[in-house]
Amino acid sequence: MSELGSYAIALALASALWGVVASIIGATRKREDFVRSAEGAVYAMALAVCVAAGSLLTVLVTGDFSVQYVAEYTSKSLAIPYRVAAMWAGQGGSLLLWTWFSAILAVVITVQNRHKGWGVAPYAVTTFCLVTGLFAGLVTLVESPFTLLAAPVADGQGLNPLLQNPLQIIHPLALYGGYILYTVPFALTISALAAGPDKGPWIKVATRWNAYSWIALTAGIILGAKWAYTELGWGGYWGWDPVENASLLPWLTGTALLHTTLTHWKTGRLRVLGFIMVITRSGVISSVHAFGQSSLGPIMGGAIFLILLASGALLVWRLPMLRAPKSDAMGHGWFGQRALAILMIALTAAVLWGTMYPLFLRVLRNQEISVTPEFFRAVCTPLGVAVLAIFAVSPLLPGQSVENRRRETIVRGVIAAVSFVGLFALSGWQNPGVALVLTVALLAMITVVRKLWMRVTSA
Repeated sequence: MSELGSYAIALALASALWGVVASIIGATRKREDFVRSAEGAVYAMALAVCVAAGSLLTVLVTGDFSVQYVAEYTSKSLAIPYRVAAMWAGQGGSLLLWTWFSAILAVVITVQNRHKGWGVAPYAVTTFCLVTGLFAGLVTLVESPFTLLAAPVADGQGLNPLLQNPLQIIHPLALYGGYILYTVPFALTISALAAGPDKGPWIKVATRWNAYSWIALTAGIILGAKWAYTELGWGGYWGWDPVENASLLPWLTGTALLHTTLTHWKTGRLRVLGFIMVITRSGVISSVHAFGQSSLGPIMGGAIFLILLASGALLVWRLPMLRAPKSDAMGHGWFGQRALAILMIALTAAVLWGTMYPLFLRVLRNQEISVTPEFFRAVCTPLGVAVLAIFAVSPLLPGQSVENRRRETIVRGVIAAVSFVGLFALSGWQNPGVALVLTVALLAMITVVRKLWMRVTSA
């Protein structure tokens, strides 16, 4: 069964490579036969990855201890659900899971594009085959979970007890799902920039898939937090392993994109912020940090460089296409959206720097340091409060269509004063800062609920 998995993932890699070649030829030479062939390569790639994933799950569940990965992460006494979860307990299995999710999603998007006519099929196939092929190549050539032991063992080492928690079965799946789903807006953006259309249905589709990605990633972060507090008793998000910060990076940029594109997709423009978000998705960042001390570090570092280089060149080439016309430059909510985008980018930069700085020192100077939670609290707390403040006063900002701005100001002022005094009193007149932040959060919640209600009732 392990040999079947090895052959299948190698076939998936070959199919992905052909998909890249055929889709580029089909797009540049307007050859429909090559476009169809590239789509066929996507289906073959997905089928092969499904066989490989099924093979690994089979040897894990049946306890084939002749396979090194099975011996390292399972044992005879391990319950079946945790044997399945062992698939993403190590690097090889995690990479195969990524490849599996990516290949299935490639099929979904390819089929939808063919039937709904988004008009960006060839280059979307190119992007999906490149992403899936990257992970398939890593599984095939670097971190294969199908490697056999020189001599089979009687029993395996078992799964880390900290990972034997139901939340740890769901948490990685939600995170990986969120990461891979971000491939869709990335692929559609790259495809549109390469093909050159100014507008089209793909913009709305990319926005919708960004929402799916954000929901999955949010669920993964929350489930992971619950698992961490249950098993390790860590206090506060910044007390986590720094690897967890990698999941926060696309969440921050994805949150900004959700708000800033609510208007812009209607005008036919996908803003630069969305492009930045998809090329910094944590599938790449997380891999570099988590595998920084393995053979994957240089490979993933090189992949990041090539992605940034190619994406940056494409972005510069099509920059005129991304500029909104002057009539759209100060549309509804323009001030709040721009302020939110700036704050989210600042938050992302702060988290990225705090997370990657130790890795840079390790690589460049061979120094080992640890960035403490105090850094993140000092830098990210003010920025986070500022984000809440933007939501709290959003209806009063320039660009918002408020029927009676004066009344809105008075109502929010009264709510803020009453809330602050009440919360300050509940704290025993000891924590004015906490009372202030909770007051701002309450006003932000009011804004969000009211806007949600308006959208639901107007639908």
